[in-house]
Amino acid sequence: MSVEEKKVLLIYKTSITSRIAKIILQKIGFALFIEVNNRSDALAHLMAGGIDLVVSDQSREIDGAEILKSWKENEKFEPIPFVIISKEGKIDIILYAGRAGVDEYILISPCLSSPEQKELLSAVRKKLERFFPE
Repeated sequence: MSVEEKKVLLIYKTSITSRIAKIILQKIGFALFIEVNNRSDALAHLMAGGIDLVVSDQSREIDGAEILKSWKENEKFEPIPFVIISKEGKIDIILYAGRAGVDEYILISPCLSSPEQKELLSAVRKKLERFFPE
């Protein structure tokens, strides 16, 4: 199954960060998105099944690591790649996400130059290849 057929659950409160994450994923080839902006909707979609990749923010409004912990405690839990793409770069928050079991933590900035955007896109593609090898 190619990435175009993979269903991505996006969990973001702010539209700017969500839009950046979605654009990055679309440029890689992902096309099927479910977008939610809170923990309860995210968990409901995870429990319903059919999600191939979770991409979340890690911020005051959306705690991706906490959502992952709640998902792992659920009886319907099944391993799904869980990636955080966030503007939040504090080391203690990144370590907290790692301890929660986040598969990748990708730090972004909305103010990237064109060469930096290409570099970011390449890095994200490489990180996600381990979940969806061609």
